[in-house]
Amino acid sequence: MYNNTGYEFIGWEALLQVWLPRALGAIVILIAAWFIGKAIKWAIAKGVDRIPGAAKANLSDNPKHSVGASLGDVAFWLIVLFGVVAALGVLNLGGVVTPLNT
Repeated sequence: MYNNTGYEFIGWEALLQVWLPRALGAIVILIAAWFIGKAIKWAIAKGVDRIPGAAKANLSDNPKHSVGASLGDVAFWLIVLFGVVAALGVLNLGGVVTPLNT
């Protein structure tokens, strides 16, 4: 069966056999990146805040507004970004992330 794009529809079963493992792999990568990012964020926040100079640089007593928390946020989002790039690679959507790779 052809549609107006010229591509042949391979059927739902074949479509699920191809894309379901890819989608599950991408989801697993994103979940892993999220948890790894949270762990790294916590470790950086605790580690940096224990440095005497960084502790003096904190403007407030709120631990969410410390130097370590800010650096941890940066690390978290970088890890999540790498996870998104990896997940898109699993889905064979590498062309979407070409600007990030360059």
